[in-house]
Amino acid sequence: MNAKKFLCFDLDGTLIDSRDDIAAAINHSLAHYGLPLISEKRIAEIVGHGIFRTAERALSEVSASWVDREEAGRLAADYYMRHPVVRTTLYPGVREGLERLFESGFCMGLFTNKIQPLTERVLEILGIRRFFGFVVGAEGGFPMKPDPAGLLHMLYMSGCGAGDSFMVGDGAVDLETGRRAGIKTALVTYGYRDSRSLESDLRADSFSELVCSLLGSGLSRS
Repeated sequence: MNAKKFLCFDLDGTLIDSRDDIAAAINHSLAHYGLPLISEKRIAEIVGHGIFRTAERALSEVSASWVDREEAGRLAADYYMRHPVVRTTLYPGVREGLERLFESGFCMGLFTNKIQPLTERVLEILGIRRFFGFVVGAEGGFPMKPDPAGLLHMLYMSGCGAGDSFMVGDGAVDLETGRRAGIKTALVTYGYRDSRSLESDLRADSFSELVCSLLGSGLSRS
């Protein structure tokens, strides 16, 4: 690829609001065992390390130590795979913003702890897969974030330099991933958790603001 600058995006809480569909998958698993359901708000607070870890945390929330964690996670993952985009939406400005970045010559990748096949399905259904030259998800051959191996692989394959590249996300996991990869970090404040107290190189209250900051900071391909 000829692009000189690389942008790596988180998915959930950064590009898409998937809280309702994740909550439905987790609560489907809990209901299977006759356990009380958890609010969508609370589930949004415990996501970020993949569906299996989220299911495990949910079981702890309802004190269900007797449930097999692996089985509960698989029930949630299977349900989510069958219902990937029921209420999930792109955040405002995401489609248009990705288009602008793509047309400006950025090389873009996506690094998420969502299962790889599920990630690909969500991107295709929402119509934004074409913007990403690289997609790395859980069970895709690399450790999950904040391990930077997947990000470093995408950066290497892109041929882009680390100095002006960014990891873009909505929380501490994304921030740590970018820092461990030795690239700059950008955080959005509208995601699943409050990132205002975290130190990043860029911060934006909307995706449109993020795009303007990236395009206005001398990072375009030209």
